[in-house]
Amino acid sequence: MPLKENEIKTAINEEIWSIYDSNTKILSGICRQLAFAEGGICWFFKSSSCQLSQDVIFILKFLIIFFALDAAQYFLAVIIYWFVAKYYECCNSRRLIKNSKEIDRSGWMSRGSSLLFLAKIVFIAIASYYTINLLT
Repeated sequence: MPLKENEIKTAINEEIWSIYDSNTKILSGICRQLAFAEGGICWFFKSSSCQLSQDVIFILKFLIIFFALDAAQYFLAVIIYWFVAKYYECCNSRRLIKNSKEIDRSGWMSRGSSLLFLAKIVFIAIASYYTINLLT
């Protein structure tokens, strides 16, 4: 019996907590980039006498939405995988799981993140399109 319990703990750690850890690292990096970019944009435009055109403001809004969706994608994954890992750890401690094959690895856990991924691709594509048009 202890061998199966270790097998279950290993499956939870390697398959769920590792995805959680990966997403938290990515999320932290994105949030730092977003904070730096937004701070730089605000500092530049507050300290200069440069007037922004409506086109530039439009592009900047789409870029900020892109970064916000990027962070939301990983934040959602972090929350889902944390709850799933805690659920399976609880089930394992109550001996409700007989082997690691009972741990659900279905795609439902990444559906929300996938939708956010598609949304951010749309926003970066729109921003890129208008940036190219602005520069030509």
